[in-house]
Amino acid sequence: MAGRSLPRSTASWLLGESYSRPERRTIVLLASMLALTSANAATIGAIAPQVRHAFDVDNTAIGVLASSATAAAAVATVPFGILVDRWERTRLLAIAAVLIGVVTLLSSLAGSFAFLFVTRVALGALTGVAGPGVASLLGDTFHESRRGRSYGAVLAGELVGAGAGFAVAGELAVVNWRASFVVLAPPAFVVAWFLRRLPEPVRGGMVTNFGGEANEDAPNDERPNREVMERWRQLSLPRTVLYVLSVPTFVIFVFSGACSYFYFAGLRTFGVEYASDQYGVSQAVATAMFLLVGTGGLLGVLVAGRLGDRMERRHPAGRVLVAAIALFGASAAFVPAILSHSYLVGLPLMTAGAFGLAAATPPISAGRLQVMPPGLWGRAEGIQGVLRQVGDSLGPVAFGFAGDRLSGGGRAGLQSSFLVMLVALVCAGAVLLFALRTYPADVEGARVAATQPPPVN
Repeated sequence: MAGRSLPRSTASWLLGESYSRPERRTIVLLASMLALTSANAATIGAIAPQVRHAFDVDNTAIGVLASSATAAAAVATVPFGILVDRWERTRLLAIAAVLIGVVTLLSSLAGSFAFLFVTRVALGALTGVAGPGVASLLGDTFHESRRGRSYGAVLAGELVGAGAGFAVAGELAVVNWRASFVVLAPPAFVVAWFLRRLPEPVRGGMVTNFGGEANEDAPNDERPNREVMERWRQLSLPRTVLYVLSVPTFVIFVFSGACSYFYFAGLRTFGVEYASDQYGVSQAVATAMFLLVGTGGLLGVLVAGRLGDRMERRHPAGRVLVAAIALFGASAAFVPAILSHSYLVGLPLMTAGAFGLAAATPPISAGRLQVMPPGLWGRAEGIQGVLRQVGDSLGPVAFGFAGDRLSGGGRAGLQSSFLVMLVALVCAGAVLLFALRTYPADVEGARVAATQPPPVN
């Protein structure tokens, strides 16, 4: 898990030669933290048939169960964002990882649907620390000219975790769905052990002029003013919310991300079941197919992160442009993929759609850091987490509700649901077009804000 245990040749291939050994260790651990959260979220989708049978519930109830964790994360992400800005981040993430392991074990003991629901809510609340913690640590570890590809490498962990959740839980569910939870607990404790030993980076330690090289020994007038940054860190929550929501590009990024995660959450929850019915294959085969689709998403975050960084040097809103094109491409690929009855046609198209859907995330995530002063990174990510998780939590419920009622339910209902909900992806790409104009000004505004005290009003 730690960088010191990752073979240099493997790390170089995945991350690039330009990363130092401590940087590779940071990327692997932050990716592992996201992997924990996404694996737990994906597990419900993989074991949905078994849980539905065990507790005699319908698709809507499964959607509510999947949404409960994301809804709890939405509520918890703001207070966690405050802690991220004011407390040691590596320790906070380590404690959260331990508790995630404990609650995951409790999920396996559920004797009723209500008990399982409660444990999923608790788990979701704990995962709320991941977004603000990872973003703040990444921003203070990597220079802004490399944040897109660094975010891409970290977000790859989220997709690997989702794939592992599908694969492991799907296979174990055939024997016993409770084992799908048990197997996720030990990795959480291992990640916590390594996170606690990860050095805490200096806050605001990166030089902020884009395109240059990070230099810890830069003159004082080229580095963030520590006193000013401390005043930003102590800004009250109401004033923080007002400031964050006054940045147009940030609001656009949040709305676009919420729409994207809305669709991803529905696909994650009901995709295996739909593929099994649509192509007439077993659950194990459908799970394997979704793992192949996941490779498209994995390539998407790795490619788009680097491409966004390069485009930013050539275009004042290069990252925004990359994300918008990716989302439009994903929408176009998903339509024929959903309608196809042949996995030979549907699987490649679904993989292409996953590539575009995932490719939008690293440029947008790096862009959010660009339009906020460093002292607000944790709370800003917490605020966007609340709004984004609204989409994430509504996704499974909306997909499940529509799937039960459209086209007579069953396979046809889920197919109609997947098609109708594509409107969310089109909206996600369309709204990013407005950011092509606002992004350059908001980036410059964040640089100026990092050198001045927060506004009084």
